[in-house]
Amino acid sequence: MSDRDTILQMLKVAEQRLEAQEIQVIETKKTVNRLCEWADIPARYPDLDFSPSKPTCTGVVRGDEYYEKPLAWVVRQILEARHGAGLGPATVDEIYAAMEDGSYQFEIPDRETAKRGLHISLAKNSSTFHKLPSGKFGMREWYPGVKEPKADESANGNGHHNGKPRQKRQQPEPREEVVVSEME
Repeated sequence: MSDRDTILQMLKVAEQRLEAQEIQVIETKKTVNRLCEWADIPARYPDLDFSPSKPTCTGVVRGDEYYEKPLAWVVRQILEARHGAGLGPATVDEIYAAMEDGSYQFEIPDRETAKRGLHISLAKNSSTFHKLPSGKFGMREWYPGVKEPKADESANGNGHHNGKPRQKRQQPEPREEVVVSEME
């Protein structure tokens, strides 16, 4: 790797950190404005721009960065970039937006159906991704205390079928054979 490449990589990390800080500043300013509203005084930050200076929550994304790349690889890149920027796990909407920014090609043109498909793919790939109780997804490796998914667990990753614990099948009791003879 050349010195230029190293510097560009460092620049990307620095910009990601800056964006995370900008998001925190925006959230703090929103809180200050809400407090002002509750106190019936003018907002301290009336011209607050609610978006950070970068276009996405994952830093600078090249317009073709995710073009013709596999879904799991793309999501991993997005989550790792967020993690590096101190943003952590992401909602399906946040992941989807970053994928669009990087020109990922969804097989389904309908946004809501594509998001649902993304959610299902992430949930099924529980050896790589982990769904938190908040509904956000992170990398499974970030949560070493989480138990490994069992091979025989259902697609929803919790050993349940349709949201209910699986019942053990009871063996049917042996039946007595009844022989019916024909009467003449």
